Amino acid sequence: MLADHSDIPILFKLAADWELDDCRNVEKARNHLKNGLQIHKKCAMLYLDLFRVQLIYINNKIIEEQEMMLRIPIVRLIRLEDMEYQQTVIAMRPMQKIYSPWMISTMQ
Repeated sequence: MLADHSDIPILFKLAADWELDDCRNVEKARNHLKNGLQIHKKCAMLYLDLFRVQLIYINNKIIEEQEMMLRIPIVRLIRLEDMEYQQTVIAMRPMQKIYSPWMISTMQ
């Protein structure tokens, strides 16, 4: 539709709005607006809408990076705890050979 009616700038805005609102695809919304601006270089509506979509895009990237930063320490803590548990189990293996369960019960 955009290829046939590229002379109507609001169609690029509508396509971008549909991609953003219905499909949740910021990249395609940006591409529709950029393509529209290549044809309609002086259209203020497309510039304003592209600015709005760029702000949404930047906000999403910031949120993604914050989520990644929160996940990294949690993963590291889990790995450290697993390593400490494994080291403790390895350290206790020689003691299991020396003290059998019946010996421990008689020692109490």
